[in-house]
Amino acid sequence: MSLESISISSCMTKNIKTIQSKERLFNVCRIMKDNRIGSVIVVDESSNNPVGIITERDIVNNLSSPDANLQIQVNEIMSKPIVTIQETHSLIDALQTMQKNNFRRLLITNKEGKLVGIVTDKDIFKTIINNKDLLSDLYNNKNFQFSQSILEEYREHLFENIFRPG
Repeated sequence: MSLESISISSCMTKNIKTIQSKERLFNVCRIMKDNRIGSVIVVDESSNNPVGIITERDIVNNLSSPDANLQIQVNEIMSKPIVTIQETHSLIDALQTMQKNNFRRLLITNKEGKLVGIVTDKDIFKTIINNKDLLSDLYNNKNFQFSQSILEEYREHLFENIFRPG
């Protein structure tokens, strides 16, 4: 078993929370609080296709500005353009895409381009932590030039789960 052999669909979240682009920021905050999540996908009103993402960071940036406004439309502060990866791609593909774009979340589509899930860096690392072969593969993967930086970033989390299970 390797990072290349496991599809990203195995660790993605399928229950995606969305909001229309003209909704107010306050509504996004409510969705995030009620669902205990860190992001909401912004969709176009007419097509229902994803056009952006609102993250906790977007909200903090808005609220820390002098003209902070919870009534602002989400399309005014959402992160865009979105980057997606197909559900058939591997864990290593997702990690490389996330690292390249400096993202912690990645939208997952099917082969028709329809949004089917979202994956976070924590979702991927939970999968890796639960399989020692995958952890070894990440550490030894010569094709993944970011392995050391990712391991360093998540070292504390990884070691807590490996050496102090339960």
